[in-house]
Amino acid sequence: MIRLLSIPIFILFAMLAFSIFVVSCSPSPEPSTSNSGGSGGSSQVGDTTRPAVVILSPTNGESVYDSTITVSGVASDEGSGVKEVRLSLDNGEFNLVNGTTSWSTNLSISLGSHTISVYAVDNSNNVSVTNSITIVRPIVIYVAADGNDTNDGLTPSTRVCSMVRAMEVARSISYETNVEIRVTEATYIPQYGLSNSSVGFIIDRPNVTIIGGWYNSAFTNISSKTTFRGYDGSSIYLYHVIKIENATNIVLKNLIIKDGRATGNSPDDRGGGIFIYHVSELVIDNSVIILSNSSSNYGGGIYISNSYDNSISAGVYNNTSKFGGGICLEHSWNNTIGGSVFTNTATNRGGGLYLVDSSYNTINANVYSNYTSIEGGGIFIGSGASTVCNTINGDVFGNTSLTNGGGIFITGSISNTINGGVYGNTVSDGKGAGLHFYQSSYNTINGNVFSNKVTSINEGGGIYFEFFANSNTVNGDVYANTASEGGGIYACNSSGLIFNGNIYNNNSSGGGGIKGVCLKNTSINGIISGNSAEAGGGLYIYTSTNVVISSNVCYNTSINYEAGGIYILSSVSNEIKGNVFSNFSKANGGGIYVCLSSYSTISGNVFNNSSSNNGGGLVLDRSTNSIVLGKVFSNGATESGGGIYISSSTNNNIIGDVFCNVASNSSGIFTYGGGGLYLYQSHWNIISNVFSNKTLSGTGGGIDLYNSCYTKVTGLIGFNTADEGGGVALLYSSDYFTNAGKIVSNHANMSGGGVYIYNSTNYSLYSYG
Repeated sequence: MIRLLSIPIFILFAMLAFSIFVVSCSPSPEPSTSNSGGSGGSSQVGDTTRPAVVILSPTNGESVYDSTITVSGVASDEGSGVKEVRLSLDNGEFNLVNGTTSWSTNLSISLGSHTISVYAVDNSNNVSVTNSITIVRPIVIYVAADGNDTNDGLTPSTRVCSMVRAMEVARSISYETNVEIRVTEATYIPQYGLSNSSVGFIIDRPNVTIIGGWYNSAFTNISSKTTFRGYDGSSIYLYHVIKIENATNIVLKNLIIKDGRATGNSPDDRGGGIFIYHVSELVIDNSVIILSNSSSNYGGGIYISNSYDNSISAGVYNNTSKFGGGICLEHSWNNTIGGSVFTNTATNRGGGLYLVDSSYNTINANVYSNYTSIEGGGIFIGSGASTVCNTINGDVFGNTSLTNGGGIFITGSISNTINGGVYGNTVSDGKGAGLHFYQSSYNTINGNVFSNKVTSINEGGGIYFEFFANSNTVNGDVYANTASEGGGIYACNSSGLIFNGNIYNNNSSGGGGIKGVCLKNTSINGIISGNSAEAGGGLYIYTSTNVVISSNVCYNTSINYEAGGIYILSSVSNEIKGNVFSNFSKANGGGIYVCLSSYSTISGNVFNNSSSNNGGGLVLDRSTNSIVLGKVFSNGATESGGGIYISSSTNNNIIGDVFCNVASNSSGIFTYGGGGLYLYQSHWNIISNVFSNKTLSGTGGGIDLYNSCYTKVTGLIGFNTADEGGGVALLYSSDYFTNAGKIVSNHANMSGGGVYIYNSTNYSLYSYG
């Protein structure tokens, strides 16, 4: 027998009632019983899933023209089934509609903007999320070439003939009412549809939509586009075809805007096609074309100033200006540029687009085949810390700059993001064919940068960073670019740079993949491969500090001079963490060449590299305090130092194993060799294990010391081969000694299977096996 807790019976009933209420309660709004016509249904135990409801017609943002409209949609429920659907107009009462899973109702609407909201209820009284749309019933003004400006334009039969008159009528209507201006397909020019005084027409009231391309005066359907032309074909040019100012919620569709010429005094020196000032929520639809306009100063096609939250999706092409051949944004924010921007020209900066003192704008447009005489063939972003956080999502390609930034030029601007591809751009006589950053920091490049070219003797085929362009990040791949220096990337006088993308198949005279000059605290993480240069096939680092190369560096070529993989010159405290392999140098340092540098650390492995002279894997030239932690193996040099060649260098520590390297000594000079290592006039160096290396014709199968002092070998020297000195050759050297190491199983074809000594003094062999 089960014993009940000693709780009064009325409390138990109250608890039960409360639990039942919690299960069956519904989200707000609660189901209504007013105006109901159904049976209502019974509550289904266990059904807690909300139904779903959607409005199919009209669509959100649609314009409707009748005073009575039909609203229809669908609803569904996976559990107990849809019981009812209720609808509200402009936040009024929710009333029952006809039908459930497929439903409809008729609404009477006035002129203006309206909100329609709907929710569904299932048979378990679960309530859906309320869905809403906004529609507009505008007043329509009709414009046709055969109209008459004495009419009011409010019906097709009372149509007007000019946009000037249409806007006069629009201004006479309440600004809270949406106005739609329908224009027949025709070409409207000064005196014939447009004003003949400076501006074709002005939009200076809110809530105006202009739709061109209507087939005839009956305005029954759209078949083409309407052209607004700023030139009468004889003597009259308009400064601006359209001026939009101090307005919001403006829409342009099915228009061609052309031949404006803004050549007056400010502000009539900007915005030949469209002049936009202090405007928000403007939409220029992708059915609009803006072409063959010009200005003497800013924005040949479009000029936007002090404006925000606008969307431009037009095709903008063949426009000309001093700054921003296609589009200029000045003191503007949160605008979106879509569509295409192409074949525009700037005589100064920003062939396609020019953004100045503008932030949080998004460029979704493809920007291509534009030209500038100075900077930013495709896009120019700059002028001050107030230009921040712009985003480029579209591709930027095929643009040309005479000087800098063939694709994009960014100066004095921070925290911009480039997601689109940047490719096929050209600089004729400057730097940064793809992108150029000047005093611009915290930018992020996520798109790939490829096939850009500096055609003159200058730097930065893909990307150019200069003069405190700090803390920029490159995540995209950089490949197939060309320049005289820094085929992929050229970076100078900057710090905190991060290169995460792969850098490959670029070409230059110095630094095929990357050339860095006066860099600090820079991180290189992507794979560096297949690049070529006169010197430094993969990377060339000069007068730089704290550069960390975590990349694998492979299959790069130095076609004439030093460093097939990495060239470090006159630099301090840099580190190579990645593996360096399968690189080739026509001269010295097949993998790595470190010259006039100190405190370099090589912790990655160095293998399968080759050189046509000395140092198949690594060269330390006039360098001090370097540490080699990684293994050096399977490298080859045509002359000396199959693994490592050390010249005029001191206090270096070779900790990693050196093995299976080959020095060919093709010149046959007696003192050349060093299958594993060759030391020339180098002192106070420490070497660990050296084994299984070979000198094909010469001395020192493992180690060859020439005129070098105070060398300390701490590990094994074994299984090496040479003509003389299979393990070690001491030539004109002093104070050579091993410490706790063994010299075993080495072979000489001629003399000194373990050690060959020639004109050397004060050597000590502590352990000789």
